[in-house]
Amino acid sequence: RYILSKLSSEEAKLFAEICKYIVEYRGTAALLNNDEINKKYNQNYEKILRLDECGLIDSSAIMSVTLKVAPGIPFEAIYGKYLIRGESSSEQSINLPIYKLTTPGRELYNIVSYELDVDYLHEVEKTICNQNSGISFSEHPIVSKNNDGTVQYVRQGRVLNDCNTNHENSIVSQE
Repeated sequence: RYILSKLSSEEAKLFAEICKYIVEYRGTAALLNNDEINKKYNQNYEKILRLDECGLIDSSAIMSVTLKVAPGIPFEAIYGKYLIRGESSSEQSINLPIYKLTTPGRELYNIVSYELDVDYLHEVEKTICNQNSGISFSEHPIVSKNNDGTVQYVRQGRVLNDCNTNHENSIVSQE
């Protein structure tokens, strides 16, 4: 609460702008630390540093999240109203450098309204896909989010290795 009362309107606008680029994975909400993608979407390090100074994002260390995937154990990440799934026939790890939201940043993120940038999502998916050829990726619209953090989503989504493929839709619950 202290942090929110200290934010200038410029800092609040900056945070609202960055919210449309936040991806969630197992309780962590973060901006991908990828200079090429962030530059393309006008998310330069000065902006990230400014939000760090406000106490909303952590850019102090080289932080990363490791997404584990194994046979029968997919990884699932959330981008707004989309679920990104990765499946593999062998055990693999995807290591992504991130700028993690702090606890106050996460609280503010949960109440800020923002428009998703689907082009950004596709750029991130393409980058992850290209760096992890042994993993098949798909994108699924989320139907609803439950209070316990689970989601219901459309089972057959857009396969990222073949972006033009559309499959029959059926609704399932996340396990």
